[in-house]
Amino acid sequence: VITSATAEGRTAKLIIVGTIPVVLVGLTLSKWLKATFYHPHAIAWVAILFALLMATAEWWAARRRHNGLPERGDTELTWGDAILVGCFQALALMPGGSRSGTTITAGLFAGLARPTAARFSFVLSLPSILAAGVKEIYDWLKDADLASDQLREQAAAMLVGGIVSAIVGYLSIAWLLQYLRVNSMLVFVWYRLILGATILALIASGFIAS
Repeated sequence: VITSATAEGRTAKLIIVGTIPVVLVGLTLSKWLKATFYHPHAIAWVAILFALLMATAEWWAARRRHNGLPERGDTELTWGDAILVGCFQALALMPGGSRSGTTITAGLFAGLARPTAARFSFVLSLPSILAAGVKEIYDWLKDADLASDQLREQAAAMLVGGIVSAIVGYLSIAWLLQYLRVNSMLVFVWYRLILGATILALIASGFIAS
């Protein structure tokens, strides 16, 4: 039985608290976000900004270790950690911001060990992913012709796609957790910097419209 006194119950409460910011932002600012950030120029600068934040978080974590400050583990997560990571997850609603990279960045700023930050990032993603999936199914059912002969084929394709996505997502997260046990996020910093710079260069050359 999961109660508030168990580790699982406390983690569940932290997940709920951490999910609140992204729900509030998604419900109140979704139209503004789409109007403001859903174009290549904004995506490029958001990618660069979050790359710099990620690099700063790695520097901050290294500085803490150099000064002998302990990194906190899974059992030491606080309500403040959940709120901070949740706010960064809300920021990742801007296209160009990686949800996992952004939330791990927040965890490092909070003084969490990198594996702990990655694990909490993963479990915090579950409610958002589930809600997005339910909304997609609802929108599909709302627009679908329930009397259509293709409905069963469409449902089967959606089911297979969902299962494949879940498996790939799980394997990706498992790899990421293992990678972050012994490596920093600097490779992802360079990836996002290169991505942002490439988009800006393509805009400047006229290859893509801003």
